[in-house]
This record gives sequence, C-alpha cells and structure tokens, in this order.
Amino acid sequence: MIPILSSLALAALLAGAPRELPGRCMPPSTPMESLEHASAVFVGRVVSQRESTRIMRSETRNESFEVQETEHTFVIDASWKLPAGVTDTVRIWTYVGFESPTLHRGEDYMVYASETRFFPGRLYAGNCSPTTAASRASEDFAALGRPIRGRLPVRGYRQPASRRNTP
Repeated sequence: MIPILSSLALAALLAGAPRELPGRCMPPSTPMESLEHASAVFVGRVVSQRESTRIMRSETRNESFEVQETEHTFVIDASWKLPAGVTDTVRIWTYVGFESPTLHRGEDYMVYASETRFFPGRLYAGNCSPTTAASRASEDFAALGRPIRGRLPVRGYRQPASRRNTP
C-alpha cells in the first residue's frame, strides 16, 4: 500500500514538474529527434537488474517522497551515441510506474536514455523515452543508419520471450 501511496503522492507533486521528471514530458516523434535529445542510444541485452527506492524532496512544497526505480545493466551490441568512457556495458535506470518501459533480464532493447538535472551521471529511460524491444525497432535502425560502434545481427533480434507465448 505504501508504494501505491508514494506513487500517487509523486504524481500529485509532478503536476508542475519539469519535463525531466517521470510523468511529465513530450517525447520526440522521430528516431533522429530522439537521438538528438538522448545522452545514450544503443541496442543491447539486459544482463542484470536491481530495484531501489530514492527519496526526493520538493523544494517548493517542503515535502519528501519516494521514487521507486530499477537499475538495469546492459551489454551493448551496437550504439549510435554513448557518454564518454562507455564502451560495452552501461547502466540505465527506469522508474517503477509512470509508464516507464518495462525491461526484462535476458531481453534485447533499443534504448534511448538521458541524464536529468536531478540525477547527474545517471542515465534514465523514463516515460519520455521511446525505448522498445529490439525486435520492434527496425524503423529506428533504418532511420538512425549505421551504428558508430558495434554491429546489428544479420538475422535481426528475436521477439521477447514474454511475447513469444502469446497468440
């Protein structure tokens, strides 16, 4: 019950929040616009995940609230944009709830992640991110062109296991 209340409290506080926070954004409409706005754009596999809770404080309301997030470690297959020093693995955070992408360990994703002013040095793929299963990203791959590092598999990406068993 507390996580639900925390999520509702956060949603209420975000009504006037900047677009970097969850629940408040206007996503870019094309892969090239997404590339321009992101700090990292790559395709890779989630190899580990860890959930955590972060306490945030509202400066205007003198209140604190919890944000649940998940840290995902990716092994990168190919990239179009990466922060300095990142080569073959990267950590990305998603918010629990707020329509953030749901990522599963062992699955491949086309990821658009950005830093926020609230958490410098951390890459987030929040609800503003067009992150999707790599098997559904053929239009992104075509629009973005050849990666600057790595290669896309010749046979493409398999559909996520969570979708293979559904009609």
